[in-house]
Amino acid sequence: MHSDLKINSLVQLNQFIYLTPLKVLGGNLSFTVLVPVVQLSASNSSGPSPSVNPGVLGDITQGTAVQWSGKKLFGKPFSHRAELAVTLPLGSYDDSYNINASAHAYTFSTYHTFTLMFSDKFSISSRNQFNYNTRIMGQLAKAGAFYNGNYTADYAVMPGLRVAAVGYFLSQLNQDSYDGRSSYYQ
Repeated sequence: MHSDLKINSLVQLNQFIYLTPLKVLGGNLSFTVLVPVVQLSASNSSGPSPSVNPGVLGDITQGTAVQWSGKKLFGKPFSHRAELAVTLPLGSYDDSYNINASAHAYTFSTYHTFTLMFSDKFSISSRNQFNYNTRIMGQLAKAGAFYNGNYTADYAVMPGLRVAAVGYFLSQLNQDSYDGRSSYYQ
């Protein structure tokens, strides 16, 4: 069966960060708020399109972190950050639409990220994150927990211009479930 279904999204992700002078575990306590603004659309020239919520607010994430800057690893400049965050289901959601800007569930996340500067020209970075989802509010469906990570190795070819090799990995750790049964989706 052929379908011409197209779903498009345009996202503006606003991030607010406050790095406090308060020391915790040798690093600075910090706070992050992510506010996504989205525009969603769907089209299908070969049949009906799913309905799309016209609301533009995505779910808001608040994180509390510790940022370690100015450290050394193998004698090289090293900075890293650990954060616990919760995504709040405050975005645009209405179950009368097939597609919504909000997942309508809480997500709890923890991550560690780092950058190691081997020289002024060469560095490596990575971010490793674990995510746990609650049930969709008012429903019996629950997305599985997942891990995602990314890495970067970059090199400055001239001032203001760097080239990078990047990668991303995503793995769902357990099956989505419905009313506690993961076999429902298999």
